[in-house]
Amino acid sequence: GKSLQPKESFFLLLIFRAPRKSLQAINVVSDLQLRNASSPPDSFVLDLAEKLEETEYVSGFSLAAKETMGSLRERSAEAVLSSPWPSNKVESYRFTDVRFLKNFNIEPISLASADVNLDGTELNLSEKENTRIVYVDGAIISDPSSLSVFQEGKGMFFGSISSLSDDIIRENVLPKLGTSAEWINADFFASLNGIGAPELGVIIVPEGVKVEDPMHVLYYSSQGGKKGDDIDDGKDGYFVSSPRLLVLVGKGAELHIVEEFIGGAGELYWANAVVEFFIEDEAQVFHSYVQNQGRHAVHIKQTCVAQVCFL
Repeated sequence: GKSLQPKESFFLLLIFRAPRKSLQAINVVSDLQLRNASSPPDSFVLDLAEKLEETEYVSGFSLAAKETMGSLRERSAEAVLSSPWPSNKVESYRFTDVRFLKNFNIEPISLASADVNLDGTELNLSEKENTRIVYVDGAIISDPSSLSVFQEGKGMFFGSISSLSDDIIRENVLPKLGTSAEWINADFFASLNGIGAPELGVIIVPEGVKVEDPMHVLYYSSQGGKKGDDIDDGKDGYFVSSPRLLVLVGKGAELHIVEEFIGGAGELYWANAVVEFFIEDEAQVFHSYVQNQGRHAVHIKQTCVAQVCFL
């Protein structure tokens, strides 16, 4: 879903349950790509895409992680450069006018901001939470050690792609990222995310594992741009972050995930997030969504669910 310039916080609960019978993911081809495949991007789109493409990945990426994220960035760049800025003539944005964003000076947020000192109170964190991922400006800062438990077959993995071995990445992550549905690669803002994502959060729940505690994924925007009064051209400046999450839920597994978006009050920031779910036979996912960002924030979120089974 997409929401822009929220006036107040809201809570949304979505429940996905994979059926017992075979079900193939339905690919919906966005008319955005079909209609505008031959149209050159305007200067605003080209400038923003070039800035996002210069975003550096977080440190510690393995060869497989760089290969995976590099493939996503390349596909996303091709999609963006073949599409103009969305208008209400595109079905996906028929009732959502996003033209106002072109009135701002938009810059990718600096990864250095992920090193800011934030306490649990500011981020609304509970010391009792054992299953949690925290993004700051698109980069994961809280990456608990869940890999050993996952490798022993006793629980799920959650954290950064940089914590996974090359074998696990190539087997589980590379074939899935950006493939949950055809439209995820054709949507303009999802593709912008694919260009600018500095890393990838991954949740893997193996077959039959039922996660008791809710998985809390917190997205925090720490930096805001400058008001137009302080800029020569008079345009407000917005920092854009591109958090990306991939969730793989095995056959008969269960997961409750809570995604929460927050940021500094009064700050000018744009969170452009994407999450992809792959849910196998008889698995259940309970998805809660909390958006509690500032009144001046811009929030665009794409959630794509693929229900898959193996015959």
